[in-house]
Amino acid sequence: MLGKLFTVLLGVITLGACTLLNSKVNVGFKPANFSLPSDSNMPWNLHKHLARNDCRGVLLVIVPKISTQVCSGQVCVLRNKHSQLSKMGVSVVVMNYQSTQELATFRAENGLKNEILLSDASGAVCKIFEANNPWVLNRYPLRKSFFIGKDGSIKYIFPDTLTSATPSNDVVNKISQLLA
Repeated sequence: MLGKLFTVLLGVITLGACTLLNSKVNVGFKPANFSLPSDSNMPWNLHKHLARNDCRGVLLVIVPKISTQVCSGQVCVLRNKHSQLSKMGVSVVVMNYQSTQELATFRAENGLKNEILLSDASGAVCKIFEANNPWVLNRYPLRKSFFIGKDGSIKYIFPDTLTSATPSNDVVNKISQLLA
């Protein structure tokens, strides 16, 4: 019994390592255009947003479940840096599998005004960014954060993802360097 469990765990670990090594989502990768409903039930489109004159890039943050302490902390840290990011022409876009209603409730409870909250209920867009989580049967996406430039390509992948423990000035400074 223990031998079979070890074999299964080794297989899962090997599969996970192979997935990471074979990742297509790297700096320079251009994700396919996508449209998703926002928390206000309005469609949001990546390419249309990047085409705006005032947009120099998108900080795309994929969180497992927005109402948890870690995820809400992550989003609120970015909320607190909105004015700096906005002055640089950067929009904060938060995405997960939750419904638009759950996202709207989170916005109201946490005083969010300018962040874009998107519902990827089917997981199709998370799949583009290799954020579907096989460890929990795709119930929650993996936590990942990307800076997507005006040209639609990934300019930076934040290591170990952004969390409430990530110094927010580091995020702002990195994006500022990328836009220089």
